[in-house]
Amino acid sequence: MRRPSMPCWSAHMRNVSGLDFMSSLVLSSQP
Repeated sequence: MRRPSMPCWSAHMRNVSGLDFMSSLVLSSQP
């Protein structure tokens, strides 16, 4: 899995539903 830059990634996620954003945060927290 590739990890995009946080700023651009967050900005892009803002266009998606909050649930997707939360899921992404969880995935980002995983090692």
